[in-house]
Parts: sequence; C-alpha cells; structure tokens
Amino acid sequence: MFRDLFLWVYKPSFLRMVFVFYTLLINCIETILCKLHTFLTVLKAIIYSMDFIIKLLYSLFFAAISFILFMKYNKAFSIKPKLLIILLLNLILLFCLNTIYTSISNKLFYILLMFSLSVVILNIMKNFINIENNAVLKNNDRFRNNYTNVKNIFFIKVIPIIIFFYQLLLI
Repeated sequence: MFRDLFLWVYKPSFLRMVFVFYTLLINCIETILCKLHTFLTVLKAIIYSMDFIIKLLYSLFFAAISFILFMKYNKAFSIKPKLLIILLLNLILLFCLNTIYTSISNKLFYILLMFSLSVVILNIMKNFINIENNAVLKNNDRFRNNYTNVKNIFFIKVIPIIIFFYQLLLI
C-alpha cells in the first residue's frame, strides 16, 4: 500500500501539478503583498498629508487668536460674535480631526492656548509696572516719552509676536 502511494506521489505528472500549484500560490501571495504594500504606502501618504493639514489648521487657529488679541489691545477693533463663533467652529473641527489622526497631543494644545492667554496676562501686568510717578520721569519729558514708547513696543508688539512664533515652533 505504501509502495503504491510512493509511486503515485513521485509520478512526473503529480510533481508537475504540485510545482504549478505552488508557483501559482507564490505568485498570488506576491501579488497580494505588492497590492497591500501599495495600499499602505498610499494610506501613509494620506495620513501624513492630513497631519500637515491639521497642523496648518492649528497654526491658523493660533494665528487668528494672536491677531485678535493683538488688535484688541491695540484698540483697532472690538471682537465680534461672528468671529468668536468661527473660531469655536474651527476649534471643534480641529478636535474632531485630532481624535481621528492624533497629529498633536491635547496637552500640547492646552499649553499653546495658555500661551495665547498669556498675552492677556501680560497686558494686565503692564498696568502694574508703573514707574511713571518716578521723579526722573516727571522732570524729563524726553526720557518719559522714550520709556513709554519702548514699553508699548515691547509689551504690545514684541512679546506677542515672540509668543506666536514659539507656538508655531511647538506645533
């Protein structure tokens, strides 16, 4: 019985059939793996592009917040409710996209938001730094004008711009 089975297995036609079957199987697996690799490469590119888009949206969001605070403290305009609604909708969109793609962590977002609010704290503290009652400033008009100009430029323009660029670097 084993002898008959042995002779049947080693027939040239059976070996040819097994070889063809394994060749087809290997070709099929190779094709599937090649298609899977292509799919994963495309998926990876989509995820990287979404990561870039989300980071760009975060950058625009913080740019809008910085610009609004900058204009508010320069007394250029008051904040309109439409603008706040647009910012809140943008924030909701960012949270939804960030839960799917996780481009930046939520902790980093809160830190960046606190940096935006630091401009408000800075302007509150600016009022506490008041050495204009000093005798030197009272007697010297030129020095007083230079001091107020430097103070305004530093607190109103330079520090908020530095904070915004730091936010961009963190994103």
